Amino acid sequence: YAAREALPETPAHYLELLLELPVLVGHEPFGEVLEVIPAGSDIGQDLLVIGADGREVLVPLQADYVSVSQAGVVLTDPPEGLLEPDDA
Repeated sequence: YAAREALPETPAHYLELLLELPVLVGHEPFGEVLEVIPAGSDIGQDLLVIGADGREVLVPLQADYVSVSQAGVVLTDPPEGLLEPDDA
C-alpha cells in the first residue's frame, strides 16, 4: 500500500484501469467497461459506460450494487430497468 499523500492528485489514472474490464450481473456476463466519465462532470459521480449487445449503458460507479476488482465489475441486484434497452 502507498500512503495517501504519495498518490497523485487526480484519481483519473486509476479510473483508466477499469477500461475493458468484463462486467457481470451476478455471475452472468453482461458486457465490458468502455469508458469512465469522471465525477468532474455535471452528474457529480463517476459513471461507467458499459458496452453490452451493441449498446451503451451508464451505471454509477459508486452505487451500492457495483463492486470492482482486478478481475472485473460485478453488478449485484441493479435497479429494475437500469440495464434494459430504451425500447424494451
